[in-house]
Amino acid sequence: MNYLSTVLQKTDSQDIDDMIEAIEYSFDIIFVEKELSEINSIRALCNLICSKINFLQRDTCTTQQAFYKFRKAYYHTQNTTISLHTTSLLTDIFPKKQRRQNLAQIEKELGIKIDVLQPSTWISSSLLLLFVGCIVLLFTSPMLAIFGLISTITTYILMHKFTNRFTIHSVKDLITIIVKENYQKLRSSDTYNPKEIEPLVISYFKDQLGLDDTKFDQYATFNRRNF
Repeated sequence: MNYLSTVLQKTDSQDIDDMIEAIEYSFDIIFVEKELSEINSIRALCNLICSKINFLQRDTCTTQQAFYKFRKAYYHTQNTTISLHTTSLLTDIFPKKQRRQNLAQIEKELGIKIDVLQPSTWISSSLLLLFVGCIVLLFTSPMLAIFGLISTITTYILMHKFTNRFTIHSVKDLITIIVKENYQKLRSSDTYNPKEIEPLVISYFKDQLGLDDTKFDQYATFNRRNF
């Protein structure tokens, strides 16, 4: 059994379903169960995606188009004369004080969700440990444990709602993420570039399922039952 089949066999089916839904959203398509049951390789999945995109094929760069749209939205919504480039640091172009509000304005302008603000890893890990500790405490001090669980969950929600810490660094990083998550919305004139589909699909397997992309490529096969 090859690497991809082995890992997918051990992957939670819900994680695979979430990845498929993310692909459907990005490319503005809908799979049917019978189609997915016949897929047995990355290449076959990419071909299926292409067959469902009812737009003209154009050998143009979506990343470049997305950057132009982002730059236009940035200058339209932000009161600034900062020069914007792909190498620009997000912390420089989005002041910390109004960061969430400024990003929300660009989201509205582009019609997409930009989820790049999260609490630091050590805070999330600490809350997770507190949560587990409260679960254990339920057996000895139920009332104290319930109070701790409520406090931990509330803190977690508030941290994610109000944090202004970037998980990435540059405009280039941001464009890469929004293209992956909103491919068709960021293309121009109802077109798509079939050459871009395979790298994007591989990135979904890598990022959402935690696969090592050095161990598989577009020709990698897997058991049909994995999907």
